[in-house]
Amino acid sequence: MNKKYIFLIAAIIFYEKLIFWDHDIGSYIGDGIFLIMSAWYTLKLDSKDDK
Repeated sequence: MNKKYIFLIAAIIFYEKLIFWDHDIGSYIGDGIFLIMSAWYTLKLDSKDDK
């Protein structure tokens, strides 16, 4: 499975949670950190594949 799809799924889950379920700013911050870490990890894996 392509790593970009994994990141895309994580982003979709994050935004669905943001829109439909969460109404607490603290959870937005936690999910935002998770999304940033997912993006960083995805880019790191992609850079390994390019070498």
